[in-house]
Amino acid sequence: MNKVFKKKKSQVSCDASAVTWNNPNDLSNTWTDILEDDQPEINEYLKYQRTIRELKDENSHLRDEMANLRKSLKLQSSEKNPYRREDDIIHIEQMYAAQISKCRQEYDEQIHKLQLYIKELEDWNENQQEDELRKTMEVQKEVDEVDKDLLSQELEQANNKLNCYSEKLKEYLNLQTNMDSLILQNKQLENNLQLERQNNKLNLEHINQYEEKIHQLQQDIIRLH
Repeated sequence: MNKVFKKKKSQVSCDASAVTWNNPNDLSNTWTDILEDDQPEINEYLKYQRTIRELKDENSHLRDEMANLRKSLKLQSSEKNPYRREDDIIHIEQMYAAQISKCRQEYDEQIHKLQLYIKELEDWNENQQEDELRKTMEVQKEVDEVDKDLLSQELEQANNKLNCYSEKLKEYLNLQTNMDSLILQNKQLENNLQLERQNNKLNLEHINQYEEKIHQLQQDIIRLH
């Protein structure tokens, strides 16, 4: 991304030096080139928003997986079948452990992907501030020689562009805040999932104890007869 920004800086500098400010068409074309240079940055910003949506979908998917796991284990714990074999219980634990591991792996991959995008945007933001300052100084130096009416029009365009960057920065900060909130929610979700696993393990132990007690009572009844 930094290579793209450096290339754009060079293009803007060359175009500015070739402009004849006595010709209004040259000045208009220069501003058009500067505005068109923003398209890759806008694409990168939209790409970041899509990543946020993907993380939200993954968060929802993880919640659904945990709800299904809780519902299934609750149903199995309510079954009081004295003939259930211990192999079946071990199989159930292994089956849901694989699902939990898969969900955690997918979540970690999404978080890592988002962190890479954030790092790219932070690097872009740092370089963009320096580039904007340099371009503003170059443009200001050139427009000092322009007719007052034309200067007013061009300064209005420059202010609109700066306002646009300010709004983009605000949205970026809001997205970063939302991302921090999502990470916190996912950590809480992981903690809840861990507690559910512990509770389910205790429930399975209680089922085993219940089955052993039933078996012992059956043996006692047989001996009494």
